[in-house]
Amino acid sequence: MPAVVTRRRAYQDGDRRMTGGLPRATIRKWGTLAALSVLGVCLVSVPVLIALVLSGPDAGRTPDAVAGAGDEADSATTARAASRCIATRGHYALTIDDGPFAGTTPSLVAAIAREGATATFFDVGERAAAHGNLVALQRHVGQVANHTYRHLHMTRLSRAHRLRELERTADVLGPHSAFYRDPYGESDPATDADVRAAGLTPVGWTIDAQSGGGPSEAIVARAMRVRAGGILLLRDGDRRAVAAVGRILGRLAARGMCTGRLTLRPASASSGRPTPDRIAVAGR
Repeated sequence: MPAVVTRRRAYQDGDRRMTGGLPRATIRKWGTLAALSVLGVCLVSVPVLIALVLSGPDAGRTPDAVAGAGDEADSATTARAASRCIATRGHYALTIDDGPFAGTTPSLVAAIAREGATATFFDVGERAAAHGNLVALQRHVGQVANHTYRHLHMTRLSRAHRLRELERTADVLGPHSAFYRDPYGESDPATDADVRAAGLTPVGWTIDAQSGGGPSEAIVARAMRVRAGGILLLRDGDRRAVAAVGRILGRLAARGMCTGRLTLRPASASSGRPTPDRIAVAGR
């Protein structure tokens, strides 16, 4: 028995020497308290960190909303990009038909904005009514125009039906949409008269970059034929157009050809009615 007591005391003495004179049990208690303290800090810090992140400037916004910055950021980006194109060889009008489409319109607008360009979007009224947010997006890089309400063959409709197609689209797009394009490029004197009666100016094109089909590079190649004062046609809803538009704008800008805005020349003294020969492409 004495030997056992002696060995126990020896262990206790050794423990005190290894722990600075404090009993091992005390050290264990302190160690446990320290561990609990660290855990407590972590449990408090993590929620605080999460709260800080969630309360940041992008809190409550979806990834798309964060990626598509606010109007001020869009305007600043467009303003910087606009300095890239110097119109040494003139301006042309970029026009895009048939939208808006949720799957392609945002990408088209983003590509146009990156190049600091502008476009006129000939929208189908039915689609515009369903996607007012996309129409607002289009207006950030240009203007919207009338492409009828349901993209019907206008020459096959009665006068009342034609006027309804035009007026319903005008109601969706608002009073500032002065231009019109015939679906399928089809027109006749009666249709032209109804378009003028609705207060709209028909707009054609000089280059249909998607006529003839082919991959996006074929679209780019056809677009390179546009000349100063010309009107270039692309179509929304086609991913080949999305893939092509940035290259078209960049290559034409490198040649000194910049996008301009469709405008109306002043009316002649003989007639105040809008007619196709009054269409002009103006620099911004």
